[in-house]
Amino acid sequence: MLRQKWLRGQVEARLGNLPPCLIGMEASVGAHHLSRKLQMLGHDARLMPAKYVRPYSKGQKNDFRDAEAIAEAVNVFLYAEDAKVDAAIAVVTRLFEQGKLPREMRIGRAIYEDEQRRNWHFQPVY
Repeated sequence: MLRQKWLRGQVEARLGNLPPCLIGMEASVGAHHLSRKLQMLGHDARLMPAKYVRPYSKGQKNDFRDAEAIAEAVNVFLYAEDAKVDAAIAVVTRLFEQGKLPREMRIGRAIYEDEQRRNWHFQPVY
C-alpha cells in the first residue's frame, strides 16, 4: 500500500508509471470514472461499496485511515472469492477423480489448470 497524498490530477499520471496492480477504491461517481481509466492502463481496479468498507474503519476519520479500511475490505473480499473458487475446484476435482464428469468438462478443467499454472506468479500489490 502506498502512503502518499496525491492531488486528483496526479493520480492517473503516477499510476500510469506503475506496473499493473490491484487498486481498491470506495465506490462513488468519480471512482467509477477513475476505475475505467485505470483498467485501460492495465490495473485491476476494484470498487467497494461504503457499507462494506465501514466495518474496517478505525477511529477518527481521515484519508489515510479510510485508505487502510478500503485496502483491508478489498483484501478480505478477494480472499472470500478465492475460497469460493477453491471450494468449487475441490468439488470438480472429486467428481473428475470419480469419473463422473462429462468429457467436455474434463477438457475445460484441463485448460483451466493449464492457465492457472501459467499465472501462478501473480501477486497483487496493495
